[in-house]
Amino acid sequence: MTAFTNEREAFKAFTDPRTSAPMLDDATPFLLFPLRLETRFATVLRLGALQPQVWVRVYPDDCLIDSFEPLPSETESPARSGTGRTCGSTGIEAQERGAWRSLVASHGSGRAAWLEAETTSP
Repeated sequence: MTAFTNEREAFKAFTDPRTSAPMLDDATPFLLFPLRLETRFATVLRLGALQPQVWVRVYPDDCLIDSFEPLPSETESPARSGTGRTCGSTGIEAQERGAWRSLVASHGSGRAAWLEAETTSP
């Protein structure tokens, strides 16, 4: 056996959560995030024979996706320029709320807050 094969065999004990979970320290918390799983059943020709397979696709929850862009996109720039003047400078609460709702609906609350902060900052 090669050194890699020996190391892989030694590591197998840690890959099974049924045996490795009791080894975790109780003082250290861990979190299992929700996932969306999609499965497909297929029959694949392998080594000259048809074999059934299960295909699993894993999608992380939205809280695990970090896609912050530090520059506004082309669609955000017009919204940013128009909404920035409307959100906080008119003094008319109904217009400010409407502009804010529009910005949140088109870009999400977090991105809308960032766009608004970037627009109103000197």
